[in-house]
Formats: sequence, structure tokens, C-alpha cells
Amino acid sequence: MINKRQFYSQKGFSLIELMIALVIGLILIAGVLQVFVGSTVTYSMQSGLSKIQENGRFAMSFLARDLRQAGFSGCSGESTIANTLRDASGALPSYLDFTASVGGVDNVAGLVLGTNTVAPGSDVVEVRYADSAGGCDLSIGDHNANSAQFKCQKNHNFVKGDILVVTDCKTTAIFQQTNVNNNGTVATVNHNTGNSTDIGNCTKFLGSPVNCPTGTKYEFNSGSVLRMVFYRYFVATNSLGEPALFRQSVSNNAGVTGTTADELVEGIEDMQILYGEDTSGDGNADYYVPFDEVTDDDDIISIRVSLLVRSIEDSIVQGGQTLAFNGANPTFNDGHLRKVFTTTIALRNRL
Repeated sequence: MINKRQFYSQKGFSLIELMIALVIGLILIAGVLQVFVGSTVTYSMQSGLSKIQENGRFAMSFLARDLRQAGFSGCSGESTIANTLRDASGALPSYLDFTASVGGVDNVAGLVLGTNTVAPGSDVVEVRYADSAGGCDLSIGDHNANSAQFKCQKNHNFVKGDILVVTDCKTTAIFQQTNVNNNGTVATVNHNTGNSTDIGNCTKFLGSPVNCPTGTKYEFNSGSVLRMVFYRYFVATNSLGEPALFRQSVSNNAGVTGTTADELVEGIEDMQILYGEDTSGDGNADYYVPFDEVTDDDDIISIRVSLLVRSIEDSIVQGGQTLAFNGANPTFNDGHLRKVFTTTIALRNRL
């Protein structure tokens, strides 16, 4: 039998107690949400900063690796240089003019490279050198200047249309390979004239001075053959609408020479270049100036690169961000996180 006294003494939560419990629960949930939101913001900031640092390091490594090799021709810088490259009009495309190992454009406005419009106000830097990777050593005493060919000690991977340089440390010649056998199993390199390539050589002789078309006969009885490199670095917008660092290089399509641009690193919003000139000859830069203020290209011994790197996410920074960049203190209010990377690169072949 049920005890009525025991039945009536069993009571639930009152409305006030329930409301107090709900308030306490809401306070706890609000605290948890605040911690979660704070952690999310911190994670986004750290993730964005990590990506910025990674992109900045990658961009600087590409630039430093190429710029420090400026002017390398496979041997001593005292070697006499003969450039036999010429197109049908007798001219030489600017990207194949290897008399200047470094160059650039300051404060770009309306410059289009290929299909890319260079970021207004940014700088462009150019570098030219001989790439030792994939080169070959000449077969000693096997250069036939009259037939315009010499042989490597081993089979090479050069193809028709490649821009090459041959040097024996006394004379250095730049030419276009005109071999028609491109199966990658030959040791012969041909430097003849003719219309088998679009640029071609104005003379088959590789000596200096280059007197087109007669030329100056010279035989390379030893030495090395390397691939000549031209790189032009610039900042433009990629296919996703993001700023990025691009590198333009010489292309070879079955003997048809041109240029192509590849995206290297995204998030690079601006690039500023200063060139260090050594006018006293002591091996130290006396001052750093933009390229259009350089007195003599041959006095450039170092290059200072400053990159403004931007996060891809636009919700990281709450409020504005002010940075010191390119002699100014710009403020950004678009939610992107930014960081400045600056380094000075010594040109090894100028020291």
C-alpha cells in the first residue's frame, strides 16, 4: 500500500531552480564557445603565418639560387665572349643578349610579359648565366671548325634549338645547336648556320670578334658545353586571382625559340629590387639603388630583394596592419596577413 506522506514529499525542480540551471549552462557554453573561437582565430593566424613564411622562403630560395649565379659562363670571367646568335633580320632578342648578366625594370606600369600583366609598382629582375647541370666535357682535339661541330666525351641531352655556351677558359662562345638528330643518343654538337632554327647562328665560326657572316675561326680542343639560361622574375596575378611570383624563361619548341612564364609561389604581392654597386673595386657595395639609377652594370656585385608576402585567407587580421616596406609604412585593412622578407644576394662571379 502506497504511503501518502512519502508520495507527497517527492518534489521536482522548481521554475526558479530550472532557470538558474539554464543560466549556469549558458554561461558554461559561452565560455566554451569563447575558448573555441579564440583557438580558431589563433589557429588561423598561425596557419596563415606558417604559409606566409613557407612561401617567402620558397620565393627567396628561387631568387637567391639564380641571382647568385649571374654571369657564370662555365669558366673564368676573364674569358673572351663571342655571341653568334642572330635572327633572320640580323637582330638579337633582348632575352638572348648575354652581354648583360643582370638587368631589370623599376616601378612597373602597364608591362605585359606573355599573357601576364606585371603588378603595377613592382620591380622586375633579370639574370643570365650558364647552367652547369646537364653539361658535357668536350672530346679533346675533336672540334672541326669548318664542319661546325664538336663532340662531347659522352652522349648529351641537348636538342636542336637549345641555346648553348662552349668554353675552354680562353674563349667562350654562345650559339644555338642546329643538330637535326635529337634522339638523345648522340655526342655531336652542331653550331652551323642555316634556317633549321628560328634564331640561328650568324656564322659557324665561334671565335672573337663575331663578324657576321664570315666570323672568326677558333677551335675548342678542350673545355665544356653548358646550357645558357635566361630568367626574368616578376609579380602578377595567377589564374585564381591571387598575387604570385612568376619566372619567365627561354623555351624551345622543336627549334622555335621563345619565352614561357611559370608560376612559382603564390601569395607574393610585391617585389622591390635594389642593386649594389662597387665603384671603388674593393669588393663591397658602396650603395644600393634601383636599376634605372645604376651607373655601370658591370659594377653590380650584389642585389637586395624585398618581398611583400600576403596570406590567401582574408579573414585573419581583425583591423588594420601596418608594415615597413620599400621605404614607406603602408597600412592594409583587407583582412589578409602580410609579412616582409628581405635578403641581400652576392653575385659570386662579380666578387
